[in-house]
Amino acid sequence: MPLLAGVPSAAGSSDGPIAAYAFDEGSGTTVQDSSGHGVTGTMYGTGPTFVASMPGHGTALSYVGSSVHGGLLLGTADMWDDVAQGTIEAWVKLSPLTNGYQMWFNARHDVNAGCQYPLELSVWSHGFSVFGAYPHTCEPPTLLASFALSSPGDWHHLAYVVGASSFAMYVDGELVTPTFTNGSSSTLYFFDKAGHSTPTVYDVGGADIDSEEWQGLIDDLRIYDRPLTQAEIQSDMQTPVPEPAAGGLGALGALAWIARRHPSVRLESGGP
Repeated sequence: MPLLAGVPSAAGSSDGPIAAYAFDEGSGTTVQDSSGHGVTGTMYGTGPTFVASMPGHGTALSYVGSSVHGGLLLGTADMWDDVAQGTIEAWVKLSPLTNGYQMWFNARHDVNAGCQYPLELSVWSHGFSVFGAYPHTCEPPTLLASFALSSPGDWHHLAYVVGASSFAMYVDGELVTPTFTNGSSSTLYFFDKAGHSTPTVYDVGGADIDSEEWQGLIDDLRIYDRPLTQAEIQSDMQTPVPEPAAGGLGALGALAWIARRHPSVRLESGGP
């Protein structure tokens, strides 16, 4: 049975993703959110670019090349700082094949370099790695766990899942047992911890240190505010993120998500 199959969802969480990206725009400097919550991604720096993805998956974001220094900022700073449980998953491909520390997703302080309560998902020494540092220290970190990837230069579906009492890592839909340098499977580290670094940014492929930026491709990124089961992860792995619906939910979707997580907040329409 999957490690988190019986873990209840976070209070007020949504069933679907709070953000999802097909990366099928093909050109331009923004990517649209397919979840209906209107969390647009905006490229910065000198990358990434759009390239052909796996068959049936349209295009992917590419961070390949020595001239690529930048990333993709999602939405607005601090938007998910209260989310304590959830899932982050994507298809990634390391290229070129290096032994460095390359982050494909991270939540970190927007201004100060260094260790500011970050949550970092990376491929490190050919392994799927998660790093978290709370409170304000990286030596030693609160959490450092890694699982070696077979054929690390191929496409792999990676998922990081945090529940109420434990976390799990999945590679290609299978639950894996990571090696822990710091922390354990009961060390819970999600956006609520990274949110202590306010303003917190949510970055795909970028980093505050150039040598730790993602080097490779990424596609079909989904973010949830609840822990997925193994069956749900496998379903997502086999299903490309759809392109955003014409018009989308935009701000209405974002307001609906806020209302679910904060039922005491009263939302009123404008006008006379």
